[in-house]
Amino acid sequence: MNRAQPLASARVVFASSQDDRFPPANTLDGNPRTFWSSTGLYPQDLIFELDPPATPAKLVVHTAKVKALSVAACPAGALDAGGDLDPFDTLVAIDLPENNTATAIPLKLSRPVSHVRFTVSEGYSDYCAVFSVVLE
Repeated sequence: MNRAQPLASARVVFASSQDDRFPPANTLDGNPRTFWSSTGLYPQDLIFELDPPATPAKLVVHTAKVKALSVAACPAGALDAGGDLDPFDTLVAIDLPENNTATAIPLKLSRPVSHVRFTVSEGYSDYCAVFSVVLE
């Protein structure tokens, strides 16, 4: 993949928490004033489906109050007998400074992926925000 591809061309298929005022789809809308908010407790997950599957070189996220996060991906066509995604391979786990905003995370993928899982494992407060998620 040689050009930036916003995940807006995909969709959120899972979020571990839901607040109707700050829904997970806000991470894809391109509006810097909207965001997804966790509802407390960690870890918090967002899973994005990529259609068509892609091999991005990096993930750029804009967050607030995220202390630690990880990114995992599921290879295209990797469904188990029950139709569940299997396996998710962890690509990277990083710690962020308290004043985090936009962070570019290099991804080393050898094949196209159909799903990306973004996990906030720890926050600087009870709640965190994810403003945007973009693949490049």
